[in-house]
Amino acid sequence: MTSRGSLGQKSLSLLAATWLSTAINLLAGILIARTLGPDALGSLSFGFGVAGIVMAALVPGFTQAHMKRIAEGGDPGVCIGTFGVIKLALYAPLLPLLVATGPYRRLLFETPTLASVFVLLLAGRGLSSLAEVFTIALVAPELVVQQASILVASRGLRLLATVLVLVWAPGISLIAATFVLEGLAELVGAVVVVRFWVGTRLRAPTWDSVRGYWDYARPMLVTVPIGMLQDSVDRVVVKEWAGLTAAGDYHGARGFWEILGALSAYPAMFLFTRMSALFAARSPERDREARALFYSGLDKLLFVATPLGLVLWVFADPLVAAVFGSAFTPAAGAVRVFVVANLAATLFNNYTQVLYALEAHSRLVPVVLPRALLYLAVLAVLVPAAPLLPGLPALGLAASGAALARLFLLVFPAWMYVAWTRELAGVGFSRRSWVYVGGFAVAAALDAAVTRLASWTAVPPPLALVLAAAVPFVAYAAVLGALHPSVGETLRYCRDLVSPARMALFLKGEIGKP
Repeated sequence: MTSRGSLGQKSLSLLAATWLSTAINLLAGILIARTLGPDALGSLSFGFGVAGIVMAALVPGFTQAHMKRIAEGGDPGVCIGTFGVIKLALYAPLLPLLVATGPYRRLLFETPTLASVFVLLLAGRGLSSLAEVFTIALVAPELVVQQASILVASRGLRLLATVLVLVWAPGISLIAATFVLEGLAELVGAVVVVRFWVGTRLRAPTWDSVRGYWDYARPMLVTVPIGMLQDSVDRVVVKEWAGLTAAGDYHGARGFWEILGALSAYPAMFLFTRMSALFAARSPERDREARALFYSGLDKLLFVATPLGLVLWVFADPLVAAVFGSAFTPAAGAVRVFVVANLAATLFNNYTQVLYALEAHSRLVPVVLPRALLYLAVLAVLVPAAPLLPGLPALGLAASGAALARLFLLVFPAWMYVAWTRELAGVGFSRRSWVYVGGFAVAAALDAAVTRLASWTAVPPPLALVLAAAVPFVAYAAVLGALHPSVGETLRYCRDLVSPARMALFLKGEIGKP
């Protein structure tokens, strides 16, 4: 597994596909926002949140087990059969449960439209979740072109359907139905690609394969549902505690965050699969290779992610206004908080991938519940304008408050993850990471200072924009140039990575690879 080509090129290929699909999502969101308004976008955000909470109970950790077993060299056909049976067993109670709860939906959904949006979004997420049975069988062996094709094609189909709905029959329920179309396209495309392009023969699961999945996933029966709940509850509470308009602002801000987050998603995934292969048979040499892989990958990821985050930090206000319209300008504050949250995620999330690769993820179980409760408490203080309980403060930060709570969730208790990876594999905190954190802090402080100074001195807006753009980036570059020991080497690596000739050669070799 570790010899299968450039991790950077594979990550870049999937990143390009992910960013393209995220851009398609963003474009669809822009069209919906400009045609139907913030409340419609807030309805989607609320529906996604409730659907995510329901899905949290149905996906208790077997996805990571699926990826790990394939990465370790398990028979892909047997793995697909095993995960498919597990998924169907988990989803079997969903339909009767939805029917049984139909009369009680009015307790959560104020209108029938909100209820229909939820049901359609849940169906779309369910189909996409079933597609994971096959798409992860592409990601684990790093078949990037095949995975990218499914991702972009399904998102593109939904965008086309969204345009048709907005032109001929604008309505939020039909917009939600386009997500069902996307999930179905993703599932069918994944089955076709795995079976006929890659040539994987599907096989029945064995008792040993089911037991292997269960043994790995058992600690995640706690951690994954709570994690999915955390990923969705913020959308719900913003709507419930701050209104549909604030939920629309938050949905837009999360769209920018997801673009940034996509940068580290596939490198982290490939880091997990490659380290799983290395840790499958422990030895001092393989441990040293794993550490070198980790530190090199983290440094290159921060090298790219930090300046991109700084771009979004500096230009948050005009970008939000240009993309969603002036009605969404309150979302700029949440966007900036999400930039910091993405930097924290880039710094710390990869340490949890080491724990998963080492099969030491049971250590996370005692942590996740207290963290989830603290997260809900932070949301309850930061989001609502009025206290939820007597004596409980309410800061009324709405979308920005939910983004701050997300930042808290990423930082607490990240130091424990680093301590565990240091203990188990010698992977401690990368000191070079402080260079990126310090450079970003200096640049953000200068951006605020230049913006305030320009407003005090009545500098013409064009000149103020130039200064606000130039000063933070010059300062960041100066910090990096002075403190990073191999900035030239990393720049050359990035230049080679985006070379059209090298990328064309890489893709040519990947397209026909089984």
